[in-house]
Amino acid sequence: MHYSVDTFRHEKTIEILMATLCSVSVLISALKAYSWGRRSGKVVVDAETMFKFVLFTCESLSNVFLAIECGTALWLTFAYKLQKHLVYVLLSSEQEWSFVMYVTAAVGLKGVVLVHHYVQLATVETFFIDWERPRLGAAG
Repeated sequence: MHYSVDTFRHEKTIEILMATLCSVSVLISALKAYSWGRRSGKVVVDAETMFKFVLFTCESLSNVFLAIECGTALWLTFAYKLQKHLVYVLLSSEQEWSFVMYVTAAVGLKGVVLVHHYVQLATVETFFIDWERPRLGAAG
């Protein structure tokens, strides 16, 4: 016996969530890049600021992809397991492929962000200031 359900509503919901949250995440990334540029003393937008914008966008988009796909996976799992009457069926092969592609894209973007953080940690110059006053007349 083969059950099937119209998946248009499910796909449309994911599409709307992705479009809305990805647009918001790009705006937040632009704000982060602008803030970074201001803190760095940049007067105009240059290539370094645009590169930071791309990296901030990678971070935001990966978070959106993971949040939506984790929410979808949890919702489908509990909706499927808790149903009394057959309403939800497991993902079709096209939906499963879409799910895997979103998760793969999120993991790839997180890898880019991780490399950026490692490079940033390796290239930052750290200096320490001794705030204690020197002791005068201290015996050595």
